Amino acid sequence: MKTYILLGVVLLTGCSDSYDVADTPVNQAPTITAVGDQSISANQASDNIQVMVSDDSTISQNLLVSIISADQNLIRDEDIQLGTFSGSLANLVITPVTGMIGTAVIAISFTDENNASATSNFNVTVVNQQLSANDFIRSVYANSGNSKPASLDAIVLIQDVDDENQFNDLIDAIR
Repeated sequence: MKTYILLGVVLLTGCSDSYDVADTPVNQAPTITAVGDQSISANQASDNIQVMVSDDSTISQNLLVSIISADQNLIRDEDIQLGTFSGSLANLVITPVTGMIGTAVIAISFTDENNASATSNFNVTVVNQQLSANDFIRSVYANSGNSKPASLDAIVLIQDVDDENQFNDLIDAIR
């Protein structure tokens, strides 16, 4: 759909001459389908986040793209990667700074060949990974460099497992 702007009107009283007024189509800004808020685990890249954009005058592959994180300590701009477009769809992958958690606003902007642009913002929350007690013990054992893992408080283990069989499995894993 094209929108037209009337460039001017000449009103002459007492004159019988007529004038044609030219219509000039107006360039529309690209249209971005909203990206929903995202939650990703600390120290891991996100899954593919779909971005859909279309424009009336420029194919998606030729749009100028700008992606900016509002919190460079959590997500650096260079760690936000937009994949190749397939039609109007592309995948975005976000990798947070190692060891950081929190929320950052990501702004993604598309500008067409006629300098019309559109921006969409969404939140990315980076959360701590929750390890099960079993995974934690296996991790400590694997990374300890000792023949046995560091000592653990058995009371905490009992509170972290759902049943006695899981607790026994944990104890067996450190023997």
